[in-house]
Amino acid sequence: MFNVSFPNIASLLAVFENITKEIMSKGIEQIAQQARDLAKLKAPHLTGALKRSIYMNKVNDYTFAVGSPLSYAWAVEFGSGIYGTGPGASGDPIRPKQGSFLTFQIGGQWVRVKYVLGQRPQPFLRPACEEAIANADIQIKATGVT
Repeated sequence: MFNVSFPNIASLLAVFENITKEIMSKGIEQIAQQARDLAKLKAPHLTGALKRSIYMNKVNDYTFAVGSPLSYAWAVEFGSGIYGTGPGASGDPIRPKQGSFLTFQIGGQWVRVKYVLGQRPQPFLRPACEEAIANADIQIKATGVT
């Protein structure tokens, strides 16, 4: 009878597990980086502030946050007023919280209105994330790993 023993198999498996975790984390990071880069390409850019604000942060080994800290980013992504489709959307025109009029500038001229309809959605972040994940799926399938 022929026997082969592996007295250090536990330490070998631990090393393999660490390498696998590192590879997975790096792969997820690459997907997040691609999502960030695609979001910057897809973001509407009147002034470029939204595009410049898009970030990617590591939350933990397998979680990365991609987004924008700008207060209006959600309204660009999901729309607002009667066009709003996202969290907290009312479907109603935007009216002043105080007073009778909304006041703002357009082309250097002050405008006073009782309400505005809102902004249509211009999704940039969700499509970027979906595209980055789809690209990763295609790359994984191309390697033959299932």
